[in-house]
Order: sequence, then C-alpha cells, then structure tokens
Amino acid sequence: MKALFFEGIHEDAVATFSRAGYDVRTLPGSPDAALLVQEIRNVTVLGIRSKTRITKSVLESAPELLVVGAYCIGVEQIDCASCTEQGIAVFNDPHSNTRSWQSSPWGKSSCWCGGSFTPASLSTAALGTKARKVAMKFVA
Repeated sequence: MKALFFEGIHEDAVATFSRAGYDVRTLPGSPDAALLVQEIRNVTVLGIRSKTRITKSVLESAPELLVVGAYCIGVEQIDCASCTEQGIAVFNDPHSNTRSWQSSPWGKSSCWCGGSFTPASLSTAALGTKARKVAMKFVA
C-alpha cells in the first residue's frame, strides 16, 4: 500500500508507516491541483495539512484511496461528501504532535486496514462499499 504525505509530516510518522510496510512518499508544501491529481493516482493513504485542497475531481483520480488524514485543525479543505460517496474515510487530528500523529488517527486506520475487524463487523452501515471490499481482503 502506498502512503503520500504533503506539507511537512514528521519523520517519526514516516518511519512508523514504513515499518508497517507502506511505501511512503513525502512532498513539501501544498501541491496545485494538477500535481495533486498526478501524485494521488495509486495512493491508498493520503495525509495533508490545511493548505492542500481535496476536491471531488482530485478524489475521482484516486481509485485506490482509502483514507485522507488531516493533521491540522478542521477538514473544510476536504470534500467530505465526495469521500463518503466513494467510501473514503476522513480523519482529523488537530493535536498533531509526534506522539498523537503516530497513534491517532493513523493507528486506527492501520489497524482497520490490517484486518483487526471481523467480517461480521463490516456492515454496510459502518463502511462504504469500496472500503468494505478492501477490508474483507485482510480478514479473509
């Protein structure tokens, strides 16, 4: 699985994702829409701060995307309705120091993607269709 982080993620978070088996890429600053669409194509996990805008058109160019994490205050820069429609989870952690960044919310998403849930817990009400199919791969 591939993880892409913009706008200066801490090196400890990169190391944590790498140890968990993710192919991690980081890019400084906030990309313009064209670069974002190009970079996000095969990404599973995306991490941003407040300057990066995640629009419906950006999301449509990311068929593998499962989760968008905002390590800033708020998620108004993310089209959450489009994420919901596409089965993409959105997490926010306004307390983005090194410790909280590693443990919450990414620990939860890694646990989820790692198959810590049973098939019985993967209800349609709890997960979108795309996310449920991916999660089932891990628990099957």
